Amino acid sequence: MSDFDSSKTLAGIGSILLMIPLAGIVGVILIYLSMKNFAEYYKDNSIRQNMLTGAIFWIIGIIMSGIGILFGLTIIGILIAIPLFIVAAVFELLMVIYVRRALHVLADRSGVNLFRTAGTLLLVGAILTIFVIGAFFMFIAYILLAVAFFSLKPNTNPPTYNNCSAPSPPPQTTSTASTDTKFCTHCGAPVPIDSAFCSRCGKQA
Repeated sequence: MSDFDSSKTLAGIGSILLMIPLAGIVGVILIYLSMKNFAEYYKDNSIRQNMLTGAIFWIIGIIMSGIGILFGLTIIGILIAIPLFIVAAVFELLMVIYVRRALHVLADRSGVNLFRTAGTLLLVGAILTIFVIGAFFMFIAYILLAVAFFSLKPNTNPPTYNNCSAPSPPPQTTSTASTDTKFCTHCGAPVPIDSAFCSRCGKQA
């Protein structure tokens, strides 16, 4: 199995793990490692960079949620937990925004537009995260994401150079002297073959 096939398989498995509680962190790691490989394969570092930024925001959101849960165990702590949960929701939204960017770039490079749909559903789910329907959108997005990763195929397009096709060959030089030209026997200047006299020295060519 090639590195490309391994990456898409790991990413697909990671997307499935996102649907399983407590296994999501493993899914995020698998997807990030795969996206890093896709960034190298498609030679577009924005895929890795956006995914890394999203993963960092996701980790911060998880930490904020964990602290909020600890404070929420007491009545007084609820007053502290609520702002922490709000901050965690904001970081989750930022995470989804950057992950969506990475998925859009991957869609452009791979031609699998299902990544766009999955990214949009992730964003809608993050916005509606305070409602039950938000979790439904996220669940559907994870399914589409897994299908998109498993649908990836190696790129068969010819390589490009600086966003254009193969470099054009250098222009061929042409001889300054044409086959319709003769040279003056007196001064050596080129003279049209049908001219009797040299335009430079005026003598008979």
